[in-house]
Amino acid sequence: AKVSISLLCRFNHSYAHITIPTLNLSIFAYRQPLQALAEEFRKAYQDAMAVGDIDWAVVSIGQVTNLGIFAPERGRNLGHVHHEFFHNLQELSMYNHVLFSIYAYHLREALSNLRYDESSGRVSATLAGVGDPPTVHFTEDQNHMVSVCAGKNLRNSLRKIYCNRMWLAYLYRRHDLAAECAIKHQEFAAGNPIYVAIDTIVETFYLGLVAFAILRERLRLGDSSFDGEQWTKISADVIKTISRWNEEDSSWNFQNKIDLLNAEQAFTSGDYTRALAMYESSIGNAGKHGFINELALACERLALFHHSIGNTIEAQTHLMLSEQHYRTWGATRKADDVHHLIQSMSSYYVASNRRAIFKDQ
Repeated sequence: AKVSISLLCRFNHSYAHITIPTLNLSIFAYRQPLQALAEEFRKAYQDAMAVGDIDWAVVSIGQVTNLGIFAPERGRNLGHVHHEFFHNLQELSMYNHVLFSIYAYHLREALSNLRYDESSGRVSATLAGVGDPPTVHFTEDQNHMVSVCAGKNLRNSLRKIYCNRMWLAYLYRRHDLAAECAIKHQEFAAGNPIYVAIDTIVETFYLGLVAFAILRERLRLGDSSFDGEQWTKISADVIKTISRWNEEDSSWNFQNKIDLLNAEQAFTSGDYTRALAMYESSIGNAGKHGFINELALACERLALFHHSIGNTIEAQTHLMLSEQHYRTWGATRKADDVHHLIQSMSSYYVASNRRAIFKDQ
C-alpha cells in the first residue's frame, strides 16, 4: 500500500490503473466497506484496457467477480455477477490470458454450485417439490486446472482452488470434505505470505467455520481417534486474527464474521446462551452491513443450532429465512438445498412426535 501511494505521488497518477487496484487488493480491503471496492476495480479495468495493460485489466475484473460473490453490492445478485463477467470475457478472450482462464474457472466452479444455469431449464425445488437435494460438486475440468497451475508453479492459484472447494463444501455441510480441502489449502498457503487481501479474508473466515464444524462433529460422534489439537489451534488463530481486523480496521466488514465465529465457538463448547446471542448478533450485523450471503449462512447455522437442542419452531423459522436470503442473493441451487433441509426436518419432527404418542399410549 505504501509503495502504491508513493507511485501515485511520484508519477502524478500516470500508473493509477496499477496503483489503485494494488491499494484495493491490500489495505483498502480491510479498512473500507468491501462492497465499495467493486466500482474502483471496474474503473481500474477500464483504465488498464485504455492503455493496453491486459495483465492489470484481468486482475481488476477478476476482483470485481470475487467481490460480487463474497461482498455483493446492494441491488445486485449472482445473476448480475455472471452476466458482467461473461460480458468482459468476450472482450478479453482474444488475449488468451492464462490468469483470466483461471478466474473464469473459479467463477464457473462457484456459480455452478450456487445457482442453476439459466439455460438448463431446471425447476426450483420450491416449485417442483421433488428431486434429490443439491450438494457440492466440482466441474469435470478441475484436475486439468490443477495440472495447469502446478505446471506453471502458480501456487496462489492452487491455494485459491482449494479455498473455493473448502467454502463450497462447508456451505453444503460436507464438513469432512471441507476439512480435506482446508488441509490441502494450508499446504499451499504455508510459506506464501503475499496474497490478495480479499481472498485472505474469505479463506480465514471459512477456515475457522470448518474448524468448529469438524470439532463439534467429531466430538458428537465420540471419535476417540480424533486429534482435535490441530483444529482447536486453527479456530483460536482465526478468532484472534478476525478480532484484530474488526477492532483495528473495519467493523463493517468483520463484525458479523467474528460474531458468527464466536457463536460457533460457544456452540462447540456448550455455552448455548452465548451462542444464541452471537448468532443473533451476526444476523443483525450481516443484514445491516449488506452481506446477504453471510446473512443467509448465519440464519442457516442458527437453525442448525436450534435443531440440535430441540427448538423445532425456531429451527424451521430460521431455515425459511435462510432460504429466502439465499434466493435474494441469487443462489437458487443453495436455496433448494435449504428447502430440502426444511422438508427433512419436518419429516423428522413428525416421526418423532408419532413415536412420542405411541410411547405414551
